[in-house]
Amino acid sequence: MQRLSQDIQNTIRNNEDQIAFMLSHGYRASVVLDSLKKCEIAEKDRIDFVNGLYHPGKVYHVPMVRTTIDELTATGRMYTINREDIKSQLETTIAEYESTAGLGKQIFNRLAPPVAYVDSQVVYRVEKPQLGGVELGWDDIEMNFERLCEDEHFYTAVGTARNYTFDVIAQNQRVLAEIKKLGSLLDEALNQQLENSGEINHG
Repeated sequence: MQRLSQDIQNTIRNNEDQIAFMLSHGYRASVVLDSLKKCEIAEKDRIDFVNGLYHPGKVYHVPMVRTTIDELTATGRMYTINREDIKSQLETTIAEYESTAGLGKQIFNRLAPPVAYVDSQVVYRVEKPQLGGVELGWDDIEMNFERLCEDEHFYTAVGTARNYTFDVIAQNQRVLAEIKKLGSLLDEALNQQLENSGEINHG
């Protein structure tokens, strides 16, 4: 159970980091839309504008560390979890995870065309492989901003990418809520084991 708890805690941390990343750049896409509508980029918004174009569309389905879960399932040792509430929550969590995986594939397919159009209208000066959280600067983009202001297709594509980004975030948050419930139950069970062990040792 200790290994399962560790997997769940790692899953929670990974999800919180990725949700924060997607939220940040979803909100930055709003800066892009506002700037296009005004046909003006405020100096204070330049970095948000560049990254608001570069990152929306970089979305991630819930990353779940399933090493221990898959091992217990494959070896038929799920019975070693002797608390029914943990078993039930584990089943709920896996079902929610697999359900959103299917929905996520549909969203990713719908997301591809608008992101491709946005990328076809700008050039990013990225000279080497970058990690997902890279922060581009104002000099890292080439574009004809005045032409983009008049391009309704571009405006709609940015808005669509932002909306689908928020859809993925909402799905991930729903799964994360179930994962956290499972984590709390595992923590409770492990703490109870420690207390029982302490009582035996002191006896």
